[in-house]
Amino acid sequence: MQIDTGTNELAALRAQIVELQDELAEQAARAGTAMAALQERMSQLSLDHADSLARAEAELATLRERQYWLDRLGVDLNALMRRRGARQARVLFRALRAIARFLSRPKRSPRS
Repeated sequence: MQIDTGTNELAALRAQIVELQDELAEQAARAGTAMAALQERMSQLSLDHADSLARAEAELATLRERQYWLDRLGVDLNALMRRRGARQARVLFRALRAIARFLSRPKRSPRS
């Protein structure tokens, strides 16, 4: 009787070991899938960061070029904007720019 009990316990322990091994394999597979997803997301974020950095560098280059030409021509925008009539001139230029943008928009074709 004791041998049967020991055999049953041993069989039960072996069954538990198999179940635990299966569960461990499932968890490892899920962890591998999660890790692959995280690596893919990290790769995408790195590409997005590189694009953002490239756009920022291009904008900085444009601003530096503007600054170069203003310095070369001896134009002080701060002093210019402090003069009388600067606000009105700025409003006028904004209005002209809005009109130019409106006129340069592509025309819509009439709907049929």
